[in-house]
Amino acid sequence: MFRDRTEAGRILADRIAKPGGRCTVTGIARGGIITARPVAEILGCELTTIIVKKIGHPEDPEFAIGAVAEGMERRPYLNSFSSGIDRESVQYAVSRLMDEIGELRRTLGSANSVFNGRWDNVIVVDDGSATGTTVVAAVRSIKMNVTKNVLVAVPVISEDAFDLIRSEGVDIVYVDMPYDFEAVSEFYSDFREVSVDDIRSMLYG
Repeated sequence: MFRDRTEAGRILADRIAKPGGRCTVTGIARGGIITARPVAEILGCELTTIIVKKIGHPEDPEFAIGAVAEGMERRPYLNSFSSGIDRESVQYAVSRLMDEIGELRRTLGSANSVFNGRWDNVIVVDDGSATGTTVVAAVRSIKMNVTKNVLVAVPVISEDAFDLIRSEGVDIVYVDMPYDFEAVSEFYSDFREVSVDDIRSMLYG
């Protein structure tokens, strides 16, 4: 178990070989940014961000049927659970989430966005991955808009998430892949909610 996201990032960084060329460590907002900062510091790469929002099932918003990331031009990643759901409902949800993404980006500023630089290699970091949905959306957007050279790094990941992300043609670095996995929060002593102020502190503090 990790003490918090920062400790998890330090442990994770020890397992990553620094890539050549211009590299950036990109944290997925919100919790992934906290984990990404020590990774960026230890590897000597610039810290950047990407904002991703999960698409909830119309009848159960907590159940993700996909995700959309900034830079995807409203073309979301939809998982197998989206089958049979009305496309208009999905597009409505995507439109609303893109507005939320835009609002958060304006709050965080554009200077730290992964899309605001030219990178040879991008290391995408999140605080963990239970389903892989959020990470896949981030990877697809970065591959589409920044570079094909993407590495995913997470402290803890489920077997299903690992298989899904690997199917995107990227390598994955992780610390733990537990057999019994229900939620990322299970593997942290401190998994408090990350506020916008917390993110700004990581980026500008």
